[in-house]
Amino acid sequence: MTVRWRGRHVFDNLVANKLEGGLFGMIGNVYHVNTAGALYPGNDSNSGLSYEFPLLTITRALALCVAGRNDYILIHDYYQASGETWPIVVNKRQVHIFGVAQPNLPYPAIHGPDDTPAFILGSAGQYSEIGYLAIGGGDSFGGINIEFYTGGDMEGQVDGVWIHHNTFGYAWFGTPACGIQKMAGSIHPSHSVLIEENEFLGDLAGGLGKITGNAIDILGTTAARAIKNWTIRRNRFKGTYLAINLVRAYDAEISENQFVVPDGRNGEAVSLGASCTSALVVENKAVNGMLNTGYGFNPYRDQAANTVNHWGMNRRGNAIIEPVGI
Repeated sequence: MTVRWRGRHVFDNLVANKLEGGLFGMIGNVYHVNTAGALYPGNDSNSGLSYEFPLLTITRALALCVAGRNDYILIHDYYQASGETWPIVVNKRQVHIFGVAQPNLPYPAIHGPDDTPAFILGSAGQYSEIGYLAIGGGDSFGGINIEFYTGGDMEGQVDGVWIHHNTFGYAWFGTPACGIQKMAGSIHPSHSVLIEENEFLGDLAGGLGKITGNAIDILGTTAARAIKNWTIRRNRFKGTYLAINLVRAYDAEISENQFVVPDGRNGEAVSLGASCTSALVVENKAVNGMLNTGYGFNPYRDQAANTVNHWGMNRRGNAIIEPVGI
């Protein structure tokens, strides 16, 4: 089995600091998941507490985690584990889910066999973290759904989630409708979510990926469904229909993102709905081709009244451009 060392140093760091009482001295258990390794095959009857005795499924690892204990799940080789429950519901508060792979390698891959999201974050999974994974999704859903409206662990207010260093829509793993999604039927707000350093690959020009719709698609038409104080920064978006689509948001920050836009419609980089207020949109860059001329559309759109949201120094090609309205 190929050992992917980027995650290994994450693990070594965790263990060293836990033993020494350092920065991570308050972490809980570290569980290992491995579905494809011949050397140390995963089995859900294992403890999962060492690299040599990993678990088979993420579902089992989550079942062993304790809410609020700062448990870690390290995913080594993985692809559609037999016995996995789809979608994977992150139902433990303050749990950290990391992939173990080299940078830019689209693996381990979290992608279900059916038309479901890969992950669902509900109220039981608040204050959690997902990083360093390739994440697919069903034809009708996102790779990660923020709340689902079917009840139980899938529903409820989602706060304090950190989603970082993942690849959404890689060509090998399904045809997800979007990367990160909060559906219109979700009825609870979501506060203080941080989305950074991810890559979203669409199926339009310049994308070379499989996302068929919007990369980050945050819907909701009432205040109860709004997001508040979200930060979306330093991500890369390539060839998606709309990259960041916020229908109702309060106090969002969208900064330092890079976009390869198809130049087929307005708002392909950032689109704010009429009910968005107090957003800060600054230092983003949208490009198509090698020239600064010839664009047909404005990649930034704000349907709210002037001065409700705040825009500055966003670029189309090499030129600074103001957002277009409706």
